[in-house]
Amino acid sequence: MQPWLVAILFICWYLLRLPAQWEYDSYGVYLGSRHVLDWLSGRTQVLSDVGPYPLMQYLSGVSALWAASHGIPINIFWLWSALNTIGLAGIAAVLYRAAGRTNRPELFWAMLVVILSGPLVAYEPTTFNELFAAFLAVAFTDAVTANAAPILCAILFWLSGITKETAAPLLLVIWLGALCMRAPQARPRNLAVHVFSLLSAFIITVATNAAFNLLRFHSAWNTQYLTPYFFVGSLHRRMQYCIALWLAPNGGVLMFWPTLALFTAGVLVIGLPRRRITKPAIIVAIVLGAMTLMLSGWYSPFGWWAWGPRLLLPWLPAAALLLLKGDPVACANWIGRLLTRPRAFIATAAITCLCALPHILETTDSDVVEHFFESDRRFPHGAPVSHVDAQYANNMYLAWQKLPPLLVRPAMEYLTFSRIVPGLAFAAALVVLLWKCREEIVYGLLVRKRAPSR
Repeated sequence: MQPWLVAILFICWYLLRLPAQWEYDSYGVYLGSRHVLDWLSGRTQVLSDVGPYPLMQYLSGVSALWAASHGIPINIFWLWSALNTIGLAGIAAVLYRAAGRTNRPELFWAMLVVILSGPLVAYEPTTFNELFAAFLAVAFTDAVTANAAPILCAILFWLSGITKETAAPLLLVIWLGALCMRAPQARPRNLAVHVFSLLSAFIITVATNAAFNLLRFHSAWNTQYLTPYFFVGSLHRRMQYCIALWLAPNGGVLMFWPTLALFTAGVLVIGLPRRRITKPAIIVAIVLGAMTLMLSGWYSPFGWWAWGPRLLLPWLPAAALLLLKGDPVACANWIGRLLTRPRAFIATAAITCLCALPHILETTDSDVVEHFFESDRRFPHGAPVSHVDAQYANNMYLAWQKLPPLLVRPAMEYLTFSRIVPGLAFAAALVVLLWKCREEIVYGLLVRKRAPSR
């Protein structure tokens, strides 16, 4: 029983024992899934009152309800939480495989700590769709950058594309970018097959989402999400939302996932001067830039009732994987700078624990998110979505001005003995995994030094 194995087993035990947290949107998906099952069973002739949520959520919901109707005891809310658990394990498996291909095992341990110290941990016990969507995006990114079979890439494209109706264009950029990265070494026939598969997968995914919309809205578009007052018409306001999505103390990526931001910034600083990471960096910039512009045009850019920028989170692990596979040398060098020296290791471990603690504590009581949206003197009755100016003022207040910041609330309100002990144990497990990463770096340096003398 190595210390790193004990740490992993404890983290698995900690996450698996968490009860499923039912989210507000999930009840709408549940009712919609019942309508879809009734329509498929012929109990109703018209598919109505389904709701605006993505197709993937309905596929899992209908499957659970069908199984329950045939005597298989599956709780639909438990299933959605279990899919997130599968998603978190799947992300770890993809990262392990990707690091193995580069012969840099320390990259896996570093990225594992980054994932486990971020907001995805808080999403694991929820019924949100985001963590499973993140896994599919990561699996697709790994497949296209590893030159996997075109049919596998197409299947993963479709699966990831039905987790969000806006996903298909971003997946198209990732696949095209992966083809450009390996174009000089690839055979023309292989490129042609991938281009054909890419276009086919894109068309099928868009057609699938459009067909589902035709059934429920009698339109190829999601008419509920395209309601005019859902959109931000002012360019000035959209730019403010773009900045808030990344920098706001209540909802910004840099505040909710600083360990990922630190990893990405370090890799870019080391890799860009050598011009070895330019293409992956461009792909990441296009994907995240497009997603940021897209979300800034919606009335609630952070994802309503969410822990951080919920709708942006599924794309961040895929972006990190692109950087990792684009220049593993830069990634390894940056991680080595953070962990090999004793003082640097202590500082990195302390920062990682501080960043992870709010997410760990949030898993014990999801009410902390509701406190963020509760009424106060500034907005005693909230802000109706249809009142555009009031909604804008409310969003900016929640993002920048409401104090204390949402990320600090767990430590202030839920830091009891029964919660802090498991939380500290989780943080200690992360430190053990960081030490394992350091050991792999040192071992790799020794092996490379001995190699020329053989």
